[in-house]
Amino acid sequence: MRYVDVSETVREWPSIDLLKCDVEGSEYEFLRTYPDVMAKTKAAVIEFHTTGDDSYKYRQLMVAYGLINQKVLRAFRGNTVELFWQ
Repeated sequence: MRYVDVSETVREWPSIDLLKCDVEGSEYEFLRTYPDVMAKTKAAVIEFHTTGDDSYKYRQLMVAYGLINQKVLRAFRGNTVELFWQ
């Protein structure tokens, strides 16, 4: 399977105003893999597929990337769609 290298795609962009992420259960891997992308992101909407303490580790990463504000936009069947912003 081929994937798009998000870092390469946005390498020359000075910032990202809004990142929408729906990666069907690979949220943590995405967030860990692309610290350069997240560091230049001003706001992000992410669908999280959570189990156990996953939501805590997701939120820790978002705060580490400077996205300190958070709002749950939708919650359903153990999943959430959340907005994070600086």
